[in-house]
Amino acid sequence: MRLSLPPLAFVALTLVTTKARAQSPDTVGRAVTLPGAHCDGTARQPTDSTVMSIREGDVLPRLLSVVTPTPPTAVKHAGATTVLELVVDATGKLDPCDVRVVAETVPAWTDAVLRSLKKARYGPAQRYGLNVTVRFRQTFTAHRR
Repeated sequence: MRLSLPPLAFVALTLVTTKARAQSPDTVGRAVTLPGAHCDGTARQPTDSTVMSIREGDVLPRLLSVVTPTPPTAVKHAGATTVLELVVDATGKLDPCDVRVVAETVPAWTDAVLRSLKKARYGPAQRYGLNVTVRFRQTFTAHRR
């Protein structure tokens, strides 16, 4: 199985997808959490007023590292695509409690992507030279061999 997720291509995909699909905070999709996240509502969650749209940033968030998702058996003979809406805070940390599945073709692929994002690291977005929290969409694709 060939994935379209090599580190450099993945960063390029992130930037292209982010620019093409910038969204305001009032978006659609199914709310999910990353596996193992403790989202009981008592932790400080950023409010929509503190989360900027990617369009407002001067520097986009950069994917620094990610564990490549292991494609499920269901993807071996067909491709799969998942579009997630993510929030990266001012330190570059992905918010595990503020993830939305905007589109998916194979739910098992979405689960694999969510598991791989537990260890993802981003460089923070910036506006006027200051690190900011942003919301953006990112596409993850697995291609069949």
